[in-house]
Amino acid sequence: MNTTAITAHSSSLFEIDAELEAAFEQLQEEREITGNISDEGRQGCIQLFAGLGKKIDRIAAYLRTQQRKASIAAEEGQRLQQRRRSAEQRINDVKEMLTYFMRCRGLKRLEGELSTIRLQTNSQTSLQIDDWQSP
Repeated sequence: MNTTAITAHSSSLFEIDAELEAAFEQLQEEREITGNISDEGRQGCIQLFAGLGKKIDRIAAYLRTQQRKASIAAEEGQRLQQRRRSAEQRINDVKEMLTYFMRCRGLKRLEGELSTIRLQTNSQTSLQIDDWQSP
């Protein structure tokens, strides 16, 4: 693994920035003392800039991944809401059918082995389902 990849992988954006700043200061001191910049100093800055570029690319890839995850979760949420609405509509349809059936026949309750369905007339007619009664 080359130096820029290690820097981009193991250092934070702030650490790379601090290293760059220190490298620039060192280059300025070198220029003031010797009058020119060594190839090693120049190469070190180039590697730090490459590491900074790789780090930025890694951060951007992370953001894109998180955006995709958020988008997928939103789509899944919409799909689940649609399933909930469909299930609630089927519940209402069945309750309306049972209410109609019971009213047409003058029944106030339907009893099964495990459940009882009652027709209640208060201010509004409603259907009550008593689950899991012992026979």
